[in-house]
Amino acid sequence: MTPTLATCAFCPRLCRHVCPVSVATARESATPTAMASIALLHLAGKVDAATARAGTSLCVGCGACEQH
Repeated sequence: MTPTLATCAFCPRLCRHVCPVSVATARESATPTAMASIALLHLAGKVDAATARAGTSLCVGCGACEQH
């Protein structure tokens, strides 16, 4: 388990206002926290790889969330 991923999955969504995808779509599933949560579930073996890919596919990798 990656410490950053676990931290993001349980964060109270402090970075959602800086995520360009989250802001543009206004979808809960597009928040960094939601994307980290689905990746964490995959690492724990609770969701398959296809589901995890679909759940994280909106991330553009800009790194804006990492600063928050």
